[in-house]
Amino acid sequence: GKSNAGNISLQTNAGNLGIGTNYPNAKVQVSNGDVYIDNNTRGIILKSPNGNCFRVTVNDNGDLIRTVISCP
Repeated sequence: GKSNAGNISLQTNAGNLGIGTNYPNAKVQVSNGDVYIDNNTRGIILKSPNGNCFRVTVNDNGDLIRTVISCP
């Protein structure tokens, strides 16, 4: 099924969540917008092919910082 509330769309059969799109192609998809994270101790968590997880943040110079973390 599909649910749409304003600019937020959820495809329950696929488990995809979209912001600014009616038909999200990924678990989270933002169309025509930015993702803003205002807490500099938080970032994007990525899982490597070997199963390790990394939090990616940015320092004051805009350099990406990778920190090994426990996978959620």
